[in-house]
Amino acid sequence: MIRHLRLTVLLTLLIVSGLQAQDKYRKYDPGDNYEVFLKITVNKKTAVFTFHNKFGADPVVIRSGNEEKLNDTVYVMDEPFLCRDGFILDGKLYPLDLIDKVRIRIGREGDISINFLTRLKDQQKLRRKPKNIISIFDQNNIDSDRFIRGAVVGLWSDINVDGEINEDVVSIFGDITIGENAMIRGDVVAVSGKIKADGKATVYGVLASSSDKKGLFRKWQKWGRRDEYFSLIGGLYYNRVDGAAPYAGVRFIDEDSVLPTVTAYGGYAFASERGRYHFGMEQTFFESRPITIGAMIYQRLASADDWLISETENTAFALLATEDYKDYYEAEGAYGFVRWTPFRGNSYEVGLRGERHRWLDAHPGLWSLFGGSKQFPDNYHGIDENLRPAGIARIDDKDHMALETRVSLNTLDSENGLENSFWDGFAEIEWSPDDWSGDYDFTRYLARICRYQRLNRHTGLALSGTYGTSEGTLPLNRTFFLGGMGTLYGYREKEYSGTEFWMGDLEYHIDFPNTEMGGWVFYNVGQITDDPGSWDGAEVKHSLGIGLSAGNDIRMNITQRLDRSGASPRLNIRISRMF
Repeated sequence: MIRHLRLTVLLTLLIVSGLQAQDKYRKYDPGDNYEVFLKITVNKKTAVFTFHNKFGADPVVIRSGNEEKLNDTVYVMDEPFLCRDGFILDGKLYPLDLIDKVRIRIGREGDISINFLTRLKDQQKLRRKPKNIISIFDQNNIDSDRFIRGAVVGLWSDINVDGEINEDVVSIFGDITIGENAMIRGDVVAVSGKIKADGKATVYGVLASSSDKKGLFRKWQKWGRRDEYFSLIGGLYYNRVDGAAPYAGVRFIDEDSVLPTVTAYGGYAFASERGRYHFGMEQTFFESRPITIGAMIYQRLASADDWLISETENTAFALLATEDYKDYYEAEGAYGFVRWTPFRGNSYEVGLRGERHRWLDAHPGLWSLFGGSKQFPDNYHGIDENLRPAGIARIDDKDHMALETRVSLNTLDSENGLENSFWDGFAEIEWSPDDWSGDYDFTRYLARICRYQRLNRHTGLALSGTYGTSEGTLPLNRTFFLGGMGTLYGYREKEYSGTEFWMGDLEYHIDFPNTEMGGWVFYNVGQITDDPGSWDGAEVKHSLGIGLSAGNDIRMNITQRLDRSGASPRLNIRISRMF
């Protein structure tokens, strides 16, 4: 059955590679905290300036010859339109410091859309120091020793770039010159202007000029052009089962999504002495509500704990302090899926997975930088010793086929982190009937929802709830655990196990003024049982703690369990999760 599924996936990969997607280019995605201030659409002869409806102005159409610059004012059809202080609409001035972000969309037929975004009114009090460079009428020079964190925009002015720019470069009715030392990570667009680029410059985006006689836009021919060439990928993970496991490969990403995205890499796990590989392909259709079809084949070290801690964070703990917070099993097989993304941060996925599972022992004596004589615990050490042999036998050399569904929601603004309120959550169902593989017969449910509510400019409140349950007999590698990382911080790591659990978390956060530091006070509570539907005898576990964070990621917690007296407080550190 597994072999047949892998053949089916290979055929699917070949079919997907021949499909042509709807024309789709860079998505315009303002995010939940921004709205359009000004949109400029361009073809070879015309630029249309459309301001947000709340400004109460009709679109301003600028065709070649109907604009005129006198002194420090641009007139369109004899009406003032732009001065050094900003745009003039119906006699009112709108300053350029309203612009917080620039978003560019370049169509395959030669159309250009430039969106200038401003924060929503209720978010403007959180406005940071502007990271964009915007000039009106005056030439803008970015020398080789300068780094611009945002975008560079010129209005009726030329731009000369020889330094590093993290986002886009846009000139409206001006020329752009790119020097040999320039590094531009976004697109370069000149409206009614020309672009001159040195052959030694590095540009990761598209060069688009409405005055280019060779066509409206062209792609920069450099290795690393992310929507035209393969890029090298690689890395290393480290844990108590595989030990050091370096991997390397290539990825092809067509940002236009006309061609499929292809990822292929392989590696070797030195402690378990096994090869690792992954080959995947996916194709995205439609622009406004993307649908992605994909498939992959692999041999990997898998874990059901990925929702608790990332591989990167876990690798850091294993390398530095002989701490491994995940349990593992080997999975060799294939996965095919369909994913719909109706809104930013919201996706729905249905997939079919077929795998051969194998048990792998841990290697307690593996090295770590500051571990000293400390040793790694056994794989699935949270399971009672008397139950471990039977649990291991139920997953070793067993076939697993399952229908998986997953819904995810994340409205976090990654740029601003905890400065804004957001939702984060997921729900997933894994259905593995006996008729499909003969080795498993269960249904597993897991859901988590979190709300972070910003209370004022210095404080916030986080409330989250998690629930997992099951039907049938869960194998060892699908069992739920409570205690430690990502669950109840006042308890030992995976101190309790079961087939149904619930967990709640309440956290109060305060930013210390004029620093990147923050303080936390939190309360965890939960229950877990081996008898789904019955909580008799399932003691409520809860803990209280305080934390100190640096930035949005690094955080240290001290937590005390509350269900028994005499227990010592526990210390833990997170390096990639905010709460």
